[in-house]
Amino acid sequence: MRIVKLVLASTFLAFALFFFFKIRVCFIDGSSMFPSLKHGDCCLVYLTKNVHRRDVVCFFHEGELFCKRVVGLPGETVWITPRGISILNKTWHHFQEPYNALEFEPGCAKIIKLGKNQFWVIGDNKPISYDSRDFGPIKEKDIWGKVIWVIGNAP
Repeated sequence: MRIVKLVLASTFLAFALFFFFKIRVCFIDGSSMFPSLKHGDCCLVYLTKNVHRRDVVCFFHEGELFCKRVVGLPGETVWITPRGISILNKTWHHFQEPYNALEFEPGCAKIIKLGKNQFWVIGDNKPISYDSRDFGPIKEKDIWGKVIWVIGNAP
């Protein structure tokens, strides 16, 4: 009887999370977000379009679900050089992590002005990540939600 109550309580909790609190489960496929997220990790995703810089978001691109980190927000200018990435809004935000310098000629820069409802996303494992550097900014309407908790790490 005790096990039945536990199963019923667990089922109710899962139902409440999925339907009332807009929580979904996402499994990480690949290593583009390593070391933050590993291949096989199970994440809880809160279904929202209210995201901030450094949030890890899940979004759809060409029918496929991706998880990447938000670095550029609507209206900002993204400036990528071999030394790294900077964001210009009212002030400069410089991210210390070097980006893949191989795609840039010395002295060259890539400058992108984000439109209304556009975000610039990048994988934490930059040398292998397929992200905004490849397909450009993502649209707010394509954001599924943001990762709020990693349930389990892959072995």
